Amino acid sequence: MNYFSPDNKNNPNGDWVRSKIDSELSSDLFFQDFSRHSIEKRGSSFSKRKRIILVDVLKDQYSEWGENKDLLSRIDQLLNPKSVTVTCGHQLCVGLGPLYVHSKIRETQYLAELLSKKYSRPVVPIFWMATEDHDFEEIRHWEFKNKNFSIEENIKGVAVGSISSAIVTEVLQRMKLELGTNASINDLLDQFYSAYNKEGTLSDATRRLVYDFHPEVICIDASDSRLKKMASKLWEDEIMNQTLYESRDTSLWEKSKRDVPVPFKKSMMFYLIDGNRSRIDFENGKYVTNKKSWEPQELVDELKSNPERVSPNALLRPIYQEYIIPNIAYLGGAGEIEYWLELIPYLKNYMKSEVRIKIRTSFAWWTRTVERKWGQISKKGLDYWTTEKTFRLSLLNSLGISDVNTFPLHEEILPLMRNLYGNKKGTQRSVESWLQRIKKDEERMNERVRRNALREESIDFERFKVFREEQHPKNILQERVWTILDLTYYFGSDSCLQYSECLKNESNGFLWILPD
Repeated sequence: MNYFSPDNKNNPNGDWVRSKIDSELSSDLFFQDFSRHSIEKRGSSFSKRKRIILVDVLKDQYSEWGENKDLLSRIDQLLNPKSVTVTCGHQLCVGLGPLYVHSKIRETQYLAELLSKKYSRPVVPIFWMATEDHDFEEIRHWEFKNKNFSIEENIKGVAVGSISSAIVTEVLQRMKLELGTNASINDLLDQFYSAYNKEGTLSDATRRLVYDFHPEVICIDASDSRLKKMASKLWEDEIMNQTLYESRDTSLWEKSKRDVPVPFKKSMMFYLIDGNRSRIDFENGKYVTNKKSWEPQELVDELKSNPERVSPNALLRPIYQEYIIPNIAYLGGAGEIEYWLELIPYLKNYMKSEVRIKIRTSFAWWTRTVERKWGQISKKGLDYWTTEKTFRLSLLNSLGISDVNTFPLHEEILPLMRNLYGNKKGTQRSVESWLQRIKKDEERMNERVRRNALREESIDFERFKVFREEQHPKNILQERVWTILDLTYYFGSDSCLQYSECLKNESNGFLWILPD
């Protein structure tokens, strides 16, 4: 395969976040290069007691690989007082979800290997599984070649990591009936079925799939009560002092007349019991859910006795992460990173954190057919981000035809008709209706002229539509629609390895993977 980093200046995806990091936030430590001092500081600040607990939890979660010495050795690296982590995370989407999940896992591994070599210390890549997320609707769908497959049940209010993995097997059987004629796809669906059909939960199945596709990366399920207990100071501080809420600074968004992605609330926690996850609100000096209420000290005592019952929301989750792993960097898409921007005052002034916040690289895979068509149309002055509407307008302009409707006939005939008929008794409304019909007909004639002109350019227009359909399906980035099924269908079963090779090239945040 060949790799290329194209001009990315017109990329509209995440442009607000990128612009803020490049301007107002450019001097903040969180967006600087790594330093030996900050890595050493992070490693030494994570206590031996925490390291022992973390390793014990991970070994329990990987118990079905109990004989895998290489895997256990990677986990044991976290006992080394010099070791640190680099992290990414995602929801427990069926089949791991869209391609960017795979690419950010690979990029996390690549960054860990790079830093480990540069600073001569273990850097462990971590995939944070969003096991306590309760939005099942977001994870139950799968799409391949314009066919949609969904888990029929739509479970609400339950932490998805606790759901039985067997719930996925029926949809996999349907997929195999419809898609299994392709040998590579058939093998891949068998691999998925094996992961989901074993005893366990969606957390367990996701861990198996990450191990299958990205064996060097360690998954963490942070719902374990031992990890929650490690962060007891965080929960107590949030209950008694509401420090995250008090540290808020939304001026960055207010200046841009933009809403913060996660609103600040006095309680950033959920109550989790028997898999059911309920928001904890702060009302009239008490913490309440739909079924319970606590005085602040009562809730502190409840969570000391039952630490597994607290669950952080999307804003508190990164802070919880910093409590339980020796993290030096988080890698995520622009949407995720905007959450982290909300945390900067807290990280800077309260935690004194030096974690680096990194926007992940985006990737586009090119089939040979579309690469050839792009070569034929890219000479017409368009770039990768050109929309179908813009391309159509460009073609019309090159033919000297406006995309704006003009009405010369209507303008010419309007005064004549009003003079001849408009002043006669009882005809005024009829004349105006007649004029509107003429204008409507002229509008249709404008469009007919454009269509006839474009017919002469139909070959290039069709080439462009094929390009858009592959590279911007549904008018969003390919990596947000394609899954490992598409990658396997077009490029073979070991295609994920190409991400690591591609990342060795210079990049401006966007990389193309092209056929030889």
